[in-house]
Amino acid sequence: MSLKEVSLDPFLMAGIYRQPLIKAEPVSAEISPGAGRPVPSLGNNRQRWLLVIHNPEEAYLNEEIFNMLLKLLNACKLTLDDIALINTAHLPETGFSIFRQQFSPRKMILFGQALTEMTDDHPKNKAWEENGIHLLRTDSLKDMYSDQSLKMPFWNALKDFLSV
Repeated sequence: MSLKEVSLDPFLMAGIYRQPLIKAEPVSAEISPGAGRPVPSLGNNRQRWLLVIHNPEEAYLNEEIFNMLLKLLNACKLTLDDIALINTAHLPETGFSIFRQQFSPRKMILFGQALTEMTDDHPKNKAWEENGIHLLRTDSLKDMYSDQSLKMPFWNALKDFLSV
């Protein structure tokens, strides 16, 4: 077997590289997905699950909350390979149509303040369908991490969401 054939599980990689390899200073420049530029995301989106967060403090999530997300994905029998994680806090242009064009999601989970213009009419932890995409709005991962009582309603909604 050559090194080109070696494939490492994303969970293993996340465990090996718990800390950033390069310490970078925060950059205040905003990334525009317009003009053909892709929306930056984490994950390979193989199952076409789009997880949308709004976290202005981090590029995506801090280590503790990221580990919570990995455990959540594992419980759903998903990996980073299966999803795409987007942070709308660093995107000047966001919207359902932009994400639908680039990611072709089958399912979307909207955490916290992500895409509030689209989700304000929908209750938290209650799935709905729009344009053939199943959506679920819930509390932010940061809020769920700090308030354990928010996890159970989300988990119950997620179990139903998995069966759709």
